[in-house]
Amino acid sequence: MRRLLSVSLLPVAAGLLALAALGPGWTQAAAAASGASLLVIAALLLRVPPQVGVSVVATVWVVSGLGLALWNVSDTFRYRVRTFVEGPQGVGIWRTDDRYGYTHIPGVTGRHVVAESFDVVYTIDASGCRATPTPERPRKRVLFLGGSVTFGHGVAAGQSYPGVLAHRYWPNAKVKNCSVGGWGTAQAYLKLEDELASGPVPDVVLYGWTQDHLRRNYIKRGWVTAMAAYGRRHPWFDIERGNLVYHGTIGPEGSVPPNPRTSRRSIRVTIRLLTGMHDMARAAGARFALIRMGSAVSGRADTVKLGFETKILAAVRKYGVVILDAREARGAPLPFDFHPDARWHAEAAALLAALPALRDLSE
Repeated sequence: MRRLLSVSLLPVAAGLLALAALGPGWTQAAAAASGASLLVIAALLLRVPPQVGVSVVATVWVVSGLGLALWNVSDTFRYRVRTFVEGPQGVGIWRTDDRYGYTHIPGVTGRHVVAESFDVVYTIDASGCRATPTPERPRKRVLFLGGSVTFGHGVAAGQSYPGVLAHRYWPNAKVKNCSVGGWGTAQAYLKLEDELASGPVPDVVLYGWTQDHLRRNYIKRGWVTAMAAYGRRHPWFDIERGNLVYHGTIGPEGSVPPNPRTSRRSIRVTIRLLTGMHDMARAAGARFALIRMGSAVSGRADTVKLGFETKILAAVRKYGVVILDAREARGAPLPFDFHPDARWHAEAAALLAALPALRDLSE
């Protein structure tokens, strides 16, 4: 009886060891450890009372059967198991920076993997921007600034909406995508300043705005603390005597608690950053426009975010900032990730390419 119980575990152990030898890399260590453990348990069953052996064998087979069933039918179960086994995955494309808080490492390539969601490669060019094709004789130059949506988090370079525009709609233009995941309007302002100083000056500057950028534009404690968890500092802009002033980067110790006063301050700073980007571009001979993406995937937003956004955009539109609306683009969030999928990017690119304000870039 004991021998029969011991032998009954061998098929499960053999299956796990086969998975360790033949399965994908992330499963090998876990499968090998599980298979070896079952072999040890099988050996121990030769020495324990049969009643104990029956309970152990029944438990192993029930758990194995349930796990196999869930693995085959549940994306969520596979995601949970894989993220637990794999642990955090480093992408390797960011570095700390005294000016921006953090930025891309020029000239590197990083692989970004989220279990059961996406597996993409990010290539950063020598200027620290996401690599895009360069025409032999570009007729126009377009600079994209923004956060993770404009960067193309979770999608290949040619699938991000700046990448789709570069490949499909504006093949004769040099599209430069200097967006960075997690950046807001503060970093975009600084990046525009640096890009205009280093040249060549773009013909068009497009800033991809989402409602999440507002909370990144001041020094509210929640976002500053969230960035500090990754070893990142945050740029501090404020308004002093009517002027927009940059104070360098700070950590949580320099942040302020969220309250109505700091929310109003954040709105004022954001408006000044956006109108400042408009003025900088115009002074250099470039056109500036803000791309309104709403919540990127669904176009819906909570009442508070929408109210803040409406106030900000009304003020900058009155100032003369051109606002391009891409909220009609539809897609789905990437699995287990709130960023938009390739379909959304393709629709956003098509919407932008069809706008009269950008039609000359197709020539």
